[in-house]
Formats: sequence, C-alpha cells, structure tokens
Amino acid sequence: MPAGKRIAILSSDEFDDLYSIPSLNDKEREMLFELSEEELAVINTIVSKAAKIDYVLQLGYFRAKQYFFNFTFQKIRDDVWFIINRFFPTTLFPKKQISKHYYYNNQKKILAQYKFKQTTQAKQIELRQFAKNLAKRHVSPRFIFD
Repeated sequence: MPAGKRIAILSSDEFDDLYSIPSLNDKEREMLFELSEEELAVINTIVSKAAKIDYVLQLGYFRAKQYFFNFTFQKIRDDVWFIINRFFPTTLFPKKQISKHYYYNNQKKILAQYKFKQTTQAKQIELRQFAKNLAKRHVSPRFIFD
C-alpha cells in the first residue's frame, strides 16, 4: 500500500487484489499456465530456459490480472516448479533472474498476442486530462480511480 503523503484510495485488500502476484492453487495453475500452439511457437523462439519460464509466468499472471509483475524465481517457487515440471522437465531451477532485455521482450510478445499496446507518453497526458475533467464532476478520489 502506498505510504507517505499520498492519498489512500484503495484499502489494503483492494490494493493487493489489483497489484500483488496471484497466489495460485494447482487447479488455477493448470488453467492460467496452459499454452496454445501459438504460445508454444513463441516459446520456441526464446533461447534461454529461464526466459522461457519467465514468459509462461508472465503470460499466466497477465491472464489473471492484466498486469506485469517484477518477481524473483525464488519468491514464486511453486509456480516456477509447476512450469518446469509441465513444460521443461529436464531443466534445473533457474539460479539467476533473466535480463531486462528478455523481461521486456516477453512483455512485448504477450501484449502483441492480446493486441494490447504499451502506454505512450501522449496517452498518459490524455488520461491525466481525462482525470482532471472527472474531478470537475465529482471530487471523490475513488470515483476518479474507478
């Protein structure tokens, strides 16, 4: 939850629901980390095993929350082991994190698959202006956030 001088629009639970890595059970892992033929083809273009694992993780989490997360493999150990056992059974648990290059390439591939685009600076300015116009109608921070 944001601290300091920022206003608290969301409760701790609401903030966690939106911005924390999903805590998955085995059934949810089966569903979120299922790969189509197209996704398997994308994985085959990735050289690094750790980057392949990251791609599947980011894809599953994106399906769950439409958000990309920064994580360490150690922090999400159960999900990593699920992916290794399912798709890369001869692979060892990754010792190092992937580079930023692979991290952002995986995000670009996922966004392209779902026909999403990265937010541009011009779009951010447009959204700020939209929020300012909403504030003229209703001053509640929650109304503007929603």
